[in-house]
Amino acid sequence: MPTFLVERYAPGPWPASPGTPHRSAVAEAGSGTAREGAVPGAVRLVLSAAIPSDEIVLGLFEAPTQDALAAELDARGLPFIRIVEALVDDGRWDAGGRTTC
Repeated sequence: MPTFLVERYAPGPWPASPGTPHRSAVAEAGSGTAREGAVPGAVRLVLSAAIPSDEIVLGLFEAPTQDALAAELDARGLPFIRIVEALVDDGRWDAGGRTTC
């Protein structure tokens, strides 16, 4: 399934856990929680990272398409700055010593 990076504006104050603002806001979108018209499990939050100095939170999602992810975030009332497809290096190496990304 394709992976997408979502950039969101997230003004402080920030809790101790960096992923909390984004995760609490979007976890339900990727949790398989039923929403009318939603495809269960179609969008999954993989990872989030906060950049408090820029008031930005980045979320890495798996989704069938960029449009499906945008529709899910919009339906949840979660505004975003942009969504871009991302290639993710999961830290695995192939036989030639190259990353699998």
